[in-house]
Amino acid sequence: MVAHEEDDDVETVHCPQCVGPGILLKQLGLRLHYRCRNCGAEFSQVEEPDMSTPAAVARLIVRDWKNVHYAAKPYLNAMLDLQNINDNVDHDSGQSVVRYFLNNAKSYRTPRAKAYKAALKAFCGMKT
Repeated sequence: MVAHEEDDDVETVHCPQCVGPGILLKQLGLRLHYRCRNCGAEFSQVEEPDMSTPAAVARLIVRDWKNVHYAAKPYLNAMLDLQNINDNVDHDSGQSVVRYFLNNAKSYRTPRAKAYKAALKAFCGMKT
């Protein structure tokens, strides 16, 4: 188990062997690979994505979808400000922004796309 310590909004990952600070080597998908600064041991952990709000899911999609379809882009940008599905973005309801994004995101087909789209559908009460 990897221990975490929070200092000034910076999360330090500690080595499971010597509890020294871990240095991020690379990220492969949701798995983060580290090397201990003290003992040199390599270890990894799986990053749990935050999908608690439409804005959090939108941030995950921005990181995952490299070439966002031009028709989906304005709705994805609008979702970044959407903390609650009942909020309004400009003159549109949060639910309509999410639904329009899903309608225009048919070409979004990465390995994590299905989970992210399902989370957005759940916010709107749509079946997955």
